[in-house]
Amino acid sequence: MVKTIAVHSHKGGTGKSIIAVNIASLLAVKGYRVVLLDMDLAAPTLQTYFPYDPSKRTLTEYFLGEDIPLQDLIYDVSNKIPLKIEGKLFVGLSSIEGGLISKIDQRGRTAPLNDLYRLIGLVRNKLVEKPWNVDFVVLDTSPGVSMGSINNVAVAEYLFIIQKLINADLAGTVELLKIIHQSLRPNTAILVNQLPEKFLTHEGMNIRELVEEKVIKPLNRPNIWFGGVVIHDEHLIEQEIEYVYESIKQDKEMIGREIYTLKFPDLPFSKSIKQVLEAFLKKVEEEEGN
Repeated sequence: MVKTIAVHSHKGGTGKSIIAVNIASLLAVKGYRVVLLDMDLAAPTLQTYFPYDPSKRTLTEYFLGEDIPLQDLIYDVSNKIPLKIEGKLFVGLSSIEGGLISKIDQRGRTAPLNDLYRLIGLVRNKLVEKPWNVDFVVLDTSPGVSMGSINNVAVAEYLFIIQKLINADLAGTVELLKIIHQSLRPNTAILVNQLPEKFLTHEGMNIRELVEEKVIKPLNRPNIWFGGVVIHDEHLIEQEIEYVYESIKQDKEMIGREIYTLKFPDLPFSKSIKQVLEAFLKKVEEEEGN
């Protein structure tokens, strides 16, 4: 049965999208069939990793109500993975065209409900069929508590909340999850992102205890847990800057950002995100065994 993960945050700038890309890619490397969807229709990001295929369509058009064959919307990007894999990685991109984004914002009051029906049909009915036969769907959501982001959480069994270790994020995450868990109550992992490595060994500092005290304890929900730490990696920042310069040089076609955990598996960011994924998969196995 397909498992759906919504990667979410209470505000932008937490590194949500890069975690979604790397989690989806690592799952494919492990042999799973994975679909990664860019559900941040207002500010999509994944086209910087997987440049648009001009023969394909976008999720933006799909949620505007167009009848699009699924093979023109969700396509195989496994060749982006620089490793031999047994699984598959498929992607559905959203449009960065201003006119289409404006149309999304200008729809009527029934649009969020229609979007939810279309998303449920896509994730639970269509993607389980050939040629996708997915094991995991990873949703890169829009941040906050918009109706669009709540729809993404509503179809997900698992929720990854990405936050930085700052008071605004800690408090904002609590308030966000109070709203979500009033009715939806997905299995929720809290991930601390962009943490300098030295703080993992800083005397007297325990990140898990801090998150449990500041976020998890006030919520008092048995299915919210500490999901781990993703390390701030200076080399990752250098790679992102290099990507900007390389994309400026490209006259004819877009290039994609590197999937960092696959190209640089031994660096801090990669090692920490692998640990996060392993802990999550172990949790899933334990729940299925009960």
